[in-house]
Amino acid sequence: MREVNRVLDLISRQRSENRIVVLVSHRLDDVFAVSDRVAVLKQGKLVSDDPIQDLTLSEVVQRIVA
Repeated sequence: MREVNRVLDLISRQRSENRIVVLVSHRLDDVFAVSDRVAVLKQGKLVSDDPIQDLTLSEVVQRIVA
């Protein structure tokens, strides 16, 4: 868990320096903690791409499993 926190801290620092970071993860709590946007891909196709503030965790899960 300590390594996860280090990676999330690194991502947060990069964002604060206006750098773009692409995070690929199924750990949605982490995604919501450090992301500006969430894109959902299924079989290589973009299903959705929305600002994090417009989404709930449940909505993202629904898009993943639908």
